[in-house]
Amino acid sequence: MKKESKNNCKDSQNSKEEINKDSMHKNSSNSKTTGNSAENEIDYEALIAQVNQLNLSFDTLLVILTAILLNIYYVYYTRTQVLDTINNTKCAELLIDGTKIPRISNAMFLYATAIFLEINYSNYEKLDSVQGEQRDIKAINTAYRAFFSTLLVLIATAMSRSNLEV
Repeated sequence: MKKESKNNCKDSQNSKEEINKDSMHKNSSNSKTTGNSAENEIDYEALIAQVNQLNLSFDTLLVILTAILLNIYYVYYTRTQVLDTINNTKCAELLIDGTKIPRISNAMFLYATAIFLEINYSNYEKLDSVQGEQRDIKAINTAYRAFFSTLLVLIATAMSRSNLEV
């Protein structure tokens, strides 16, 4: 019989207590199992670390989305300026000044790329530190390529900063 866990963020402490109670119950009911509480704690800590990494990735994606929306506004602002010149109107004066948006969005992209660089580097370090039969060379190479490609994107984003108007 398996307990259904609540999917409520406010009850995360209660969920932790339920996990600990379940693991104690399983340990006491099964005499063959010894030392499972330490293994469960390690698994629990690994899951917490994974959730934290996913939360960081989610927040970084929101930063990227915001930068994209700012860029869309900048294109709209620039298009309005061009249409004002063609039609001899002054509609762009009614809009919020968008001249600094390219630098702001570039800084946001730099931040996001740096966060993903750190995530990829941590993943590479973790995989590279494994010794013995559990060492997966293919996974290490994939993690290294992900790290290196993110590093190149960071360098390219930093270099493009000097090309921006303002």
